Amino acid sequence: MQRSIMEDAGTALSASSARSALGHNLTLGLVDALGRAIVAGECANGMLPTEPELERRFAVSRSVVREAVKMLAAKGLVVTRPRQGSRIEPCTAWDLFDPLVLDWMVEGSIAPEMLRQLCAFSMSIEPAAAALAAQSGGAGGHAAIAAACHRIAQRQGQWPLRIDATIAFHRAVISASGNVFYLRTGDAIDAAHRVLARHGMAERPALLPHYPAIARAIEVGAAERARREMTTLLVRLFEPVLGGTAAA
Repeated sequence: MQRSIMEDAGTALSASSARSALGHNLTLGLVDALGRAIVAGECANGMLPTEPELERRFAVSRSVVREAVKMLAAKGLVVTRPRQGSRIEPCTAWDLFDPLVLDWMVEGSIAPEMLRQLCAFSMSIEPAAAALAAQSGGAGGHAAIAAACHRIAQRQGQWPLRIDATIAFHRAVISASGNVFYLRTGDAIDAAHRVLARHGMAERPALLPHYPAIARAIEVGAAERARREMTTLLVRLFEPVLGGTAAA
């Protein structure tokens, strides 16, 4: 069984290995290691290990530890108080639009309720984005959607590549909407689709005809049809997570 990074390294050799795993930039490596541990719920009693403990476990300097903790605090994951240490914040305080936080959630063990909320968020944004793309998306945006749709069709039987293409399709629709606020949600929407793919819930051939239907509606400027087609796709795609509430 693989040792959690939050377990005491115990020896100089294991501390050296932990340091090597951080990569060339020790600060960013420590941010990544601690962020993954926090999101995975590996920190005992809702606290980060103390600065001396982190120095010893990862064989890094105090300045590296402090800078890493400061960066985690900026993402809302921890709050540090003098003589009290660094407390893990509830996920409601995290910057859930931060690309790194989203990566840690996707690649770790995302809580079922968090996944449900992520899918519901996508449901609230993507149909409207499809309608906007049909109304105001320029030729470049439509071309990106068509290209992603073509890649989906070309990846028959190649699920990892097809998943990449479907995620590119959803991102292209968001981009073509032209709404700067929707653009800010792109990483979160990507995360919802990546989690489904990671758990095998997106690998359903019956979903594939929906992509060209959405692309055609956007291309001809049929906003309400684009909205309906995207809604239908997402209801079916997210059904394993949202159940009957996806259609609500």
